[in-house]
Amino acid sequence: MLVEPVTLDWGPETWDAWDPPTIAKLLEGLSARWFVVGGWALDLFRGRQTRDHEDLEIATPMWDFDLIRERLSAYEFFVAGQEGFWPVEGAGGAFFQYQQTMVRDPSTGKWRVDVMRIPDDRTHWYCSKDRNIRLPYAEAIARTPRRHPVPTSGAGAAVQGPGDSTKGRGGLRGDGALPY
Repeated sequence: MLVEPVTLDWGPETWDAWDPPTIAKLLEGLSARWFVVGGWALDLFRGRQTRDHEDLEIATPMWDFDLIRERLSAYEFFVAGQEGFWPVEGAGGAFFQYQQTMVRDPSTGKWRVDVMRIPDDRTHWYCSKDRNIRLPYAEAIARTPRRHPVPTSGAGAAVQGPGDSTKGRGGLRGDGALPY
């Protein structure tokens, strides 16, 4: 059943985000492929936290999304798009138009994690901005010394180009995350 998008509170004050160790514990043992992206991925890649993070973003292949959703079934899932938020169950075409899925704690109304549903062919990661860019998962995903999954520098550079991040002081380049 397709539903109309709803307006939900959004902004730093609406988050009570998990951190990477928490999401790793929640998803431990799950066969779904997933990895940390965004600002936390940059800090995990660097091996140190460089700023406070108000949110947490992870990515998972479309094929594995339902496994994550099942594991986090105590939470609400909303597809986020320009028009607003759709409950996943009624998102219709918005589910495929937008890759961002927000996870909210129903008891507090606070967002916990942003799950990006990414395109793939089950063996290759595809850049969502340019699907001609692809890597085998073995080359696209790395593990930090604490075993957190993060994009390799090649995959990360394809996801976030120079200057894409205003929070990351230059994104992947310019502060040690990637060589020039």
